[in-house]
Amino acid sequence: WLEGSTGSFCFAPVPLTLCQQTLYQGGDSLNSSSTLVSKNGLFTLGFTRVGSAESNASYLGIWYNNDRSHPFWLANRGKPIADNSGVLAIDGSGNMKLTYSGSDPVEFYSSQSSTTNITAILEDSGNFVLKDENSGSQLVLWQSFDFPTDTFLHGMKLGINHRTGQTWSLMSWLSDLAPIPPGAFTFSQRNFSIGIRCALNIKR
Repeated sequence: WLEGSTGSFCFAPVPLTLCQQTLYQGGDSLNSSSTLVSKNGLFTLGFTRVGSAESNASYLGIWYNNDRSHPFWLANRGKPIADNSGVLAIDGSGNMKLTYSGSDPVEFYSSQSSTTNITAILEDSGNFVLKDENSGSQLVLWQSFDFPTDTFLHGMKLGINHRTGQTWSLMSWLSDLAPIPPGAFTFSQRNFSIGIRCALNIKR
């Protein structure tokens, strides 16, 4: 292991794997040959292929370290990457986005003013959190728990924030090999009761 100013790196056969839990503004980036690992070692954030062995489609996701086959969170669920060109980074202005060839970037957070000390950390809960380290309380700017896919983890919410309009719900994968929405089932909270909506595909 090598302890550096921005985290820990583990030496392995090429490609080198990033073994820290934090992504730093203006320097670090995450690509197809690197991952973030939570401090407790339970969760991993990185690019992974989902589907058949012949598929080259990759997604930025979070998974349990012992089960990469079904990530519980996907950043680009509806926009799979066709190759290994995906890069996640926080630019010098404080914007966090996913870029890859052949399509527009996926923007997670766009800073309203120039900031210089933003970090994104994969927490021990499995939540990927973007924070402003300049604020005394380490203000949370964005978090993956606000955009769940098909899995509910401790610390997540289901429901509606009537003040901001933010909603939290789960939607099943289209199939075991296709995470793209819409899936057949949605799990959500409406009027203080939790219900499941099933979209039936009727074939002639």
